[in-house]
Amino acid sequence: LGTRWTRGLAATNKLAIGGPFIRGHVIVVGNLNEGVLTVDGVDVLQDVPSVFRTDGLGTLIYNDEGDLPDAAAGVWQKRVVHMHLPMGVRVTVYRWKSYIDFRIKMPAQPDQDGACGNVNSDLSDDTTEAVQARVGAQVAPNELLFARRTAPSISHAEEKLIAMCEPETFARAKRHCPSQLRGAHIDNQNRACILNICSGSNRHALRFVEGLGL
Repeated sequence: LGTRWTRGLAATNKLAIGGPFIRGHVIVVGNLNEGVLTVDGVDVLQDVPSVFRTDGLGTLIYNDEGDLPDAAAGVWQKRVVHMHLPMGVRVTVYRWKSYIDFRIKMPAQPDQDGACGNVNSDLSDDTTEAVQARVGAQVAPNELLFARRTAPSISHAEEKLIAMCEPETFARAKRHCPSQLRGAHIDNQNRACILNICSGSNRHALRFVEGLGL
């Protein structure tokens, strides 16, 4: 979802982790304004610092330590969740007032795939369209870890980015997206998919739209 600090461009507000590798547990970490920090729907890590452990999950540590993924956030007080999970998975979540940053480190796993690619050392099949063709444009309804799916909104800056999309890319996205959206479509879901294909390879979209004066 977009925020006023990112000129309406997408920012991560909440992260959910689950699956067989943590024995069906579900960890949810939200931004500070939302205040969500739960394991299986139960509040954890309510103090700084604090530690949470349980069988099959690993260790979660909450403190004010960690190397920032974005140095610009250094002006704010840090609130950081460190997850030491099974199979060598390490997740660090930096909680800010209106969004979160996070870093995931893990060894390659069999059949691994998703937004970060499939770890086969071939960048050509890590494009937005290639990934969506393999796993879909959205999380399947039966795989959703959040309590509900939030309908995406399209900001003024995002509409401008869609309008600037190369005609050939835009036409390809319009053909591609409907077939990759699983389940009943919700408002703006198709346009969000088109935006992802048109601008998903831009490594710093906020800097790009600021340069355009949007």
